[in-house]
Amino acid sequence: MRRIVLITVVALWGVLIAQTPPPLCAAISDPGYHIAPYSSIVIKVSPACASNPAGTRYQFWRHVVSARPTMEMMTIFMSQDSFVFTGAQDGEVFEYYVRALYGSDTSDWSDPLTIVHDINPPAPVPFLDVAHCVTGVDTYVQITWQRTIDSASSIMGYGIYRSMRYFDLWRIDAADPFLAFIPNDGSEIYYYIDNDVIYGRTYYYTVVPYDSAGVPVFVRGHHPLTGNPIKMARLIGPGFCETPICAILMPPPHWITRPSFTVYTDHTMCHPRPGIMYQYRQIDETTGDTLTSVWTVAPSYNWLTRDCHTYTFGVRAKLDTITSDWSYQIPAVCDIGAPGCVDSLVATLSEAGIDVHFYVSDERALDCGSGVKCYKLFRFTDDELSSFFPVDTGDTRHLLYTFCPDSYKLNADYRYFDFASGLADDETYYYLVVVIDSLNQYSYCGRGMDSVIVDKITAAPMLIPLPTWSPGTGVTLSIVDTSHCDIVDIYID
Repeated sequence: MRRIVLITVVALWGVLIAQTPPPLCAAISDPGYHIAPYSSIVIKVSPACASNPAGTRYQFWRHVVSARPTMEMMTIFMSQDSFVFTGAQDGEVFEYYVRALYGSDTSDWSDPLTIVHDINPPAPVPFLDVAHCVTGVDTYVQITWQRTIDSASSIMGYGIYRSMRYFDLWRIDAADPFLAFIPNDGSEIYYYIDNDVIYGRTYYYTVVPYDSAGVPVFVRGHHPLTGNPIKMARLIGPGFCETPICAILMPPPHWITRPSFTVYTDHTMCHPRPGIMYQYRQIDETTGDTLTSVWTVAPSYNWLTRDCHTYTFGVRAKLDTITSDWSYQIPAVCDIGAPGCVDSLVATLSEAGIDVHFYVSDERALDCGSGVKCYKLFRFTDDELSSFFPVDTGDTRHLLYTFCPDSYKLNADYRYFDFASGLADDETYYYLVVVIDSLNQYSYCGRGMDSVIVDKITAAPMLIPLPTWSPGTGVTLSIVDTSHCDIVDIYID
């Protein structure tokens, strides 16, 4: 009897196990890339979840990793097994999830699919040089370029394009055949030799960077369609092989307006060669200090600068055991900050109008860089505060006068008379002087502003006889109506 009962229990347990459904599946189909080339992406349930029962619904979730917080999003449970998330911006990173629901059974969230959205193309290469060389009977063109960056993903490589006509390279489509494709290996400078050229002809070249968006589903990622530098190689003469090693900087501007400045080698004067290195120098003419960089393959170098200092920049080149002499450019003056403010501004009311004058003790000291170009005097009222600020030096509505000194003076006093005919009675007028330097940098401050309340009635106080009467317990005065005249106070005697 016990054996029969045991067999019956085991059989029933097997039936129950057979009727228990498998757990719900929740997984995302791999799109084949982790750098999405678009602002949208389709999130699909993996084919491995085909075992889910009919009627299973899915919920999709976009979780912000590095993006705008408002992009966090979760759908409702739906019958579709895919969902399109949109609106991502370049460089934003998200984790995508899915989970399944059937009846009262809900799965866990799937493993995340991390996606970087790369929408914009990389920046064009910052440096491109093309030069030909003739060695005996052989002629070739050397293409040199500097690496570039992409705002979201990495650079996959560089396409080299060649044409006999300049405008063929003005716009590069993905279908255009390239001369060669050079994979990115992390180098700062790249070289390519084009041997398939004929002496006496003219060729045009451009180098176009491709990023990694959509790779490997797509062969290559985004690239800049236009704006890529185009260089010409005219295969006449001996070329750069016969010229000595040299380095020359491109001329700097006369004024440097930022706290750092990048110098560039002039490759039209001295073409780079494989293995060439550069050393850069900065001489502070104001303090006498000299800074020298380490040897580098980069055709440019960034220096820190200080306001009101004058700098001379130099460079030299080295190839194997040969080192060129230093070459220097003309000095450049650093003018980072806006000029100083005037010492004072005073506005004085008179019967004829308002006399405005401002004072500067030392005009040369107002700006240590490019120097003061002019002063602009503005006038505005209380009602015009919102339209006047922030100050626009091109504002002609509130501009009264522009003072342009022809030489710098000590104890300079500038005056302007604002005639009463153009002023409204009982109005508050503000006067502000703005100092502008030769680089159109400007400044203003509290001591360069004053205000005046216009009072066009300037007659002396007078006695006014008032009719009076007494009801017996006091005195009643008939006071004159002051709403239409300029009386401020009335004294009763």
